[in-house]
Amino acid sequence: MRIAPAAERNKTPILNVIADYLKPGHRALELASGTGQHILYFAKAMPQVTWQPSEVSSELVSELQSVLEGYHNIERAYVLDVLQTPRQTARLFDAVLVSNLLHISPIEAVAGVFDVCDVCLLDSGVIHIYGPFHRDGHFTSPGNRRFDQSLRERDASWGIRDLEQVLECGSRRDFGLLEIVQQPANNFSLIFRRDRS
Repeated sequence: MRIAPAAERNKTPILNVIADYLKPGHRALELASGTGQHILYFAKAMPQVTWQPSEVSSELVSELQSVLEGYHNIERAYVLDVLQTPRQTARLFDAVLVSNLLHISPIEAVAGVFDVCDVCLLDSGVIHIYGPFHRDGHFTSPGNRRFDQSLRERDASWGIRDLEQVLECGSRRDFGLLEIVQQPANNFSLIFRRDRS
């Protein structure tokens, strides 16, 4: 099993936030499950929640699935690309979790996340987005400035996103911000819920 140090560091802070929104019998979709560290940790901590992993390609799904076999409350991983129109049409999930994705994806992924959630999230469900963000157009730390520069050197379409831009994309799909939680290492947890008012 591959180990991502960042996932190992942030899995407990993320769980502490999402545990307030998930109840026994709920179903949660994770976008870009990566190494599977998050979903394994969450599934063990919350065994009465059903977890659905996903990844952007069939190759990554196969690798992910080999790690997740044998857990009663983890569904088989499937391919889901936020940059493409979701095939799934039923609203099946009480929560959608997105961790450390937006800054290593093209800017279109921000809207793509909310497009996926609009299709598959129950009206009462929540979106949890975790990662670093600009606030009011400014970096929240010198470390984030350096991190942003390193991301853009690797891929010009990557970079830390503006929090206000994320809120605007959510609003276009009728998702309003419920809560913002400061997390370690200049990260944030953002919680959204559908707002039809």
